[in-house]
Amino acid sequence: MPLHRDRLCDEFPSFVDLLQWRAAEARDRRAYLYLAGGEREAAALSFAELDARARSFAAWLQTFADPGDTAVLLYPSGLDFVVALFGCLYAGVIAIPTQPPEGKRLTRAVARLGRIVEDARPRAVLTTQAIAASLREAEGGALVAQWGSPLHAPDCESQAMAASWRKPVVGPDAIAHLQYTSGTTSAPRGTMISHRNLLVNSQFLRVGWGYTDDSVDVVWVPNYHDDGLVHGLLQPIYGGTLAVVMPPTAVVQDPLRWLQVITRYRATHSGGPNFIYDYCLDRARDAELGGLDLASWRCAYNAAEQIRKATLDRFVQVFGPRGFRWTTFCPSYGMAETTLLATRKDPGTPPAHVTIDAEALASAQRIAALPAEREGEVGTQTLVGCGQVVEDTRLVIVDPTTLAPCAADRVGEIWIANECVAAGYWNQPDATRATFHARPAGGGDGPSYLRTGDLGFVRDGQLYVTGRLKEMIIIRGQNYYPHDVLWATQHCHPRLRAGVAAAFAIEVDDEERLVADAEVLAPRFRDPAWTWQR
Repeated sequence: MPLHRDRLCDEFPSFVDLLQWRAAEARDRRAYLYLAGGEREAAALSFAELDARARSFAAWLQTFADPGDTAVLLYPSGLDFVVALFGCLYAGVIAIPTQPPEGKRLTRAVARLGRIVEDARPRAVLTTQAIAASLREAEGGALVAQWGSPLHAPDCESQAMAASWRKPVVGPDAIAHLQYTSGTTSAPRGTMISHRNLLVNSQFLRVGWGYTDDSVDVVWVPNYHDDGLVHGLLQPIYGGTLAVVMPPTAVVQDPLRWLQVITRYRATHSGGPNFIYDYCLDRARDAELGGLDLASWRCAYNAAEQIRKATLDRFVQVFGPRGFRWTTFCPSYGMAETTLLATRKDPGTPPAHVTIDAEALASAQRIAALPAEREGEVGTQTLVGCGQVVEDTRLVIVDPTTLAPCAADRVGEIWIANECVAAGYWNQPDATRATFHARPAGGGDGPSYLRTGDLGFVRDGQLYVTGRLKEMIIIRGQNYYPHDVLWATQHCHPRLRAGVAAAFAIEVDDEERLVADAEVLAPRFRDPAWTWQR
């Protein structure tokens, strides 16, 4: 029976079956290309090579792990992580992608890793030789003693080892990986993502972001992040396209390197949070932009944090002469609990935005839309729409206190129901019930919803996100979102470093006070462009 290439999620029960089909269908076509330092082609994997190496890795795992066991993956950006991830999938082992502990924050990262290990009880911690050595040295090895020595996989090029692989029974409901939360404000929680979740969300990405057979992705988001994993590393297998992978540090050091790679490989898809676009603007100098050609870029997604209309406008103004188009922006919304994507903008259409009364939003969580020509006036706020829901998705805006659906002009908590909503949190039944099985008041026998914890509203079919429920700061009856405070703080002086700040409330004399903390950059005495401002 011929495959329906536009609905591969309905043809295969798991990513194991899908990759095996890709390996037979595409064989020597490249799936991944890794750029060391963000510039030099250092490694590549074809679909067939990945299949062979994944079988070898899985065969090694099967010598000590059973299907359903968990394994932590501590790998830097690169293709070793891709092999380890699919090696786990091929063995039926549940992968736990985790930030590798290294650099100045080694102790803190090892402590977080210890909390993940305590929660997940993995059969193994898999990593590279270099990271394994640094872990053994950290704190004299005391922090890792509780879960034993990290394991470095042997040579996974062996044909004999690949031949010994035993394909496990992996159905659509089998857990593929655990996506752990950051754990910055509470103990990290592992979101259980199934193969069906991944396949359906990959279909949403392909359609929602306008992928075609000739698409080329540039991926710089870390591999342990849901975007870097689901979009960056699984979409190439689902769509049969090429992913050009850059280490995140290369982009952080010089964001224009990202745009140069898009130019070099005629990339069609790439993106990141709002800060990366701001960062490109901060570093943009006419002398360095001459070689850029961004005309191939069809989808510049923007998600994971508040999307700023001013950032989009400036990016088009600066990079429009280099081929970037306003319609290329693809604001989106999603999270680990929805696998990844939950809303998206139609490809080739301009992003939606609305200007509202800032006082009405702060005092009453009410949406009072204003004429478009009032954008930028004092007392107004312009919000960017995150698009419409992906297919077969229900989204409701609910009062987080009464659980009743909100009126159309009110902000409430965003609740979502579709096939991409995860099964829950690993080993946390109470948190799972509270977060993944919510029903609005008066909902009767309707579907259960995921409580996202995000606040927003729907206007003309577009979802607008205003902030996080738990992060809202209330002072004298006024509601303040930390990201709005940070935006105002970081743009009041060029010496304040973008993206490195915090806003919070403290109590002084029995009264809530707002505090903003920002990092100040050292003067660049030798840089004549230091006085340049946006």
